[in-house]
Amino acid sequence: MANIRNLKKDISFVTSEIIIECFTYNYLFPDKNHDELAKIISDSLEMQRELLQKINAVRKNKEIPAKKQFKEIRIFFKQKVEEFVKRLNELSFE
Repeated sequence: MANIRNLKKDISFVTSEIIIECFTYNYLFPDKNHDELAKIISDSLEMQRELLQKINAVRKNKEIPAKKQFKEIRIFFKQKVEEFVKRLNELSFE
């Protein structure tokens, strides 16, 4: 159970950090990319919601081993975070 709790905390922490980065960018460059920043924030919150639903559904799904499900969740989480970081970096050079 501790691993599930830590994974949920990590997801919440990283999501909040992405949102903080968006607000920081908006503060530093108030005239640029408001729509894209709003989209990144919305997508990161959607990712958080989706991942937490998947984690909570692991116990209900007995067909696939829990270890495999958590591995897939971690891989998906890593890919999405890399995507958000890439999108934020692209904003910096526009």
